[in-house]
Amino acid sequence: MVAWRYEYDLLTLRAASGLEVTARTYTDTPEEVSLLRFTLQGQQVGQGDVKQSHMDAVAAFRSLLSEEGFVSVTWLGGSGYVDVPRLES
Repeated sequence: MVAWRYEYDLLTLRAASGLEVTARTYTDTPEEVSLLRFTLQGQQVGQGDVKQSHMDAVAAFRSLLSEEGFVSVTWLGGSGYVDVPRLES
């Protein structure tokens, strides 16, 4: 019998706009982080709404996480986890 154990940390980041993201990073892949859940003023926000109305905040989250050493910043897309877009210069 094999026992699996997933150890991870949850991070919460908040943008000036009030948008919050909960992100997860597994201890065995500390260079990777996935954005899991978005909330605005305590209410869950769907990823489609985030992509439409809050991409500047999402890109800022991504930049901050990259600066903190995360090489891979992903979220769930139509075909599994995909890279979160970077800020455009």
